[in-house]
Amino acid sequence: MNDVKPFRALFYNSEKIDRIGDCLSQPYDVITPAQQDAYYKKHEYNVVRLVLNRIRPEDTASDNRYTRARDFLNQWRRQGVLTRSSRETYWVYQQDYEYPVGRSRRLRGFIGLSRLQDYASKLILPHEKVMPGPIEDRMNLAQATGAQFEAIWAFYRDKRDTIGAVLERSAEQAPLIDHREVPLPALDPEEQHVSEQNTPEQNSSEQNTSGQGPSGVRTAPPTRHRLWQCADPDDCRAIRREMADRPIYIADGHHRYQTMLTLRDRHAGGAGEAWNYIMMFLVNADGEDMTILPYHRLLHNLTGFRWQSLRRELDRYFEVREFSFTGAQRRETAARWLAALDELRGSHAMGVAPHGQSACYLLVLKDAQAYSRLAADTFGAGQHLLDVNILNYLVLDKSMGITDRQMALENCVEYTQDADEALERVWSGEMQIAFILNATALSDIVNASEAGEVLPRKSSFFYPKPVSGLVIYEMEGFTT
Repeated sequence: MNDVKPFRALFYNSEKIDRIGDCLSQPYDVITPAQQDAYYKKHEYNVVRLVLNRIRPEDTASDNRYTRARDFLNQWRRQGVLTRSSRETYWVYQQDYEYPVGRSRRLRGFIGLSRLQDYASKLILPHEKVMPGPIEDRMNLAQATGAQFEAIWAFYRDKRDTIGAVLERSAEQAPLIDHREVPLPALDPEEQHVSEQNTPEQNSSEQNTSGQGPSGVRTAPPTRHRLWQCADPDDCRAIRREMADRPIYIADGHHRYQTMLTLRDRHAGGAGEAWNYIMMFLVNADGEDMTILPYHRLLHNLTGFRWQSLRRELDRYFEVREFSFTGAQRRETAARWLAALDELRGSHAMGVAPHGQSACYLLVLKDAQAYSRLAADTFGAGQHLLDVNILNYLVLDKSMGITDRQMALENCVEYTQDADEALERVWSGEMQIAFILNATALSDIVNASEAGEVLPRKSSFFYPKPVSGLVIYEMEGFTT
């Protein structure tokens, strides 16, 4: 059975911090350098100093980003900036957001400690591949600090929404945290170069002063984050009982989960019971607004790349639709292009934006059956027609000669869930080409998880992310 239990946690002390929201951050793996700097400046006790401390040129084995995170954690505890809850509790967490812009949505779940389970048990199910670099990074942080600062995001299925009624009662109290998060810019304004596509035809209306991205799509509106305690013993027992027989699907946090599995196994006998648990934010996928966005691919460092040569290769597999523009029409055309891609959701289509072209393109798979036969030995059952696999197999591998191993090295690819950012970086010349995808469906993620298959890395971006710093789990009894 799964065991998801309440726990005593460290959290920001409202008697010491007037605006706790200024101390929170996005998860470590989505923070850009510009955002890291902004969080450092936002508050002297911002959790970014713990989850993603700065790297310094003079770092040593005894003074580095991990030891500094440890020192900040110890200092903040001594100062009373962080305080510990008096009893074991679940932490009810709700996000109110808009997606798409103008549509209000709500995501409510709870944070608890889930006992680590080997994947073979089928009790906790992954769906993405993991890479060694992030695992090593998170292991260094966990061993230096003895703490978990971020709850991984997971979901379960319950059409009756039994736990939801318990969480509803807790949410009737005054929240411990009520924070309206305004998204930070992903890029430093000084690094946003003027695009080489600019022409005299562009006028002042082309300038980005309206809160819109370069494609004309509005940037994300604020998200409201609220946190409550669920400490009633009967309610805690009810939640723990309900979760015992339910499989848990990892939505976001595969590297952090694998980190804790590795530490548990590596130090068997030397780690205390506390190290057998991981902090999870758990959501009922049958009762809440789960939003999944795609990860877009941006390629660079491609030797000898020529769009016209690639297009000839793509014509073999795809119907290529062109959205051409002059400089003054670029934003309007990009918005139409993205809207057209969205309308092709489920039709095995993707967008392409190459640098140096006065056009964006849509690729629509010509023959799904022929492709499935071609890819039958490469992907698990039911995965052939996922857009991310079509991109990896037909476009990157067959048409561009970029293997999965090369992609894993990440020396030619970057990822973003923001199509506007992808276009800006292509138009500026920083990136050579961007591939824009529709989101992977939740049903495809569940099916892959239950079949014991994993999707390619960066197949899904669950939105909005649980912010870091709401609660901190101290893992005691660990010895290296």
